[in-house]
Amino acid sequence: MNRRRGCAISKGSAIAADGRASRARKPSREHRASPSSWKGSALRDFAIRWLPALLWTSLVLGFSSQTFAATQTSRLLLPLLRWMFPAADPELLDALHLGIRKLAHVVEYAILAVLFIRAWSGRLGIAGARDVRRALLLVAVVAAVDEYRQSLLTARTGSLRDWGIDLGGALLAVLVLWIWKRATGTPHGGRSARN
Repeated sequence: MNRRRGCAISKGSAIAADGRASRARKPSREHRASPSSWKGSALRDFAIRWLPALLWTSLVLGFSSQTFAATQTSRLLLPLLRWMFPAADPELLDALHLGIRKLAHVVEYAILAVLFIRAWSGRLGIAGARDVRRALLLVAVVAAVDEYRQSLLTARTGSLRDWGIDLGGALLAVLVLWIWKRATGTPHGGRSARN
């Protein structure tokens, strides 16, 4: 019996020694990535960070087509507004329609600013003034292209006032992100160090 126990102990010791030896032979997991995996990783990182912003940009520019002209959106919005406010006069309904359209501009460009900030910084929040400046510059360029495209269409008009409304939406988004950063106490608007 002792002999078996002794044998079992020696087998256990041999297994333990083999386990340590095999672990020692395994290559370290902290090896450098090969250049080919860098490319895939960099492309994946680029897609994750920039694809939402680029897709939203194309959507915003698509909204500046003839299909979303005031004459087209009024076909849907004015009957809905008449149903919601049956006692309203036509001037008020037209003003509400215009207000909804301008609010849509603010929301579109606020989302675009958030997506550009996320693309530059890699996180959903304000990481630094440089990322915010870059994002606002991109939003200003997209808004200028949007207004220019609208000026070329017969049913649309591009205006400096609308460009300002678009930038106002972007600035509103930056303000909301800044308030969120201050309220949560997180350094970059993401998860706090406590998590």
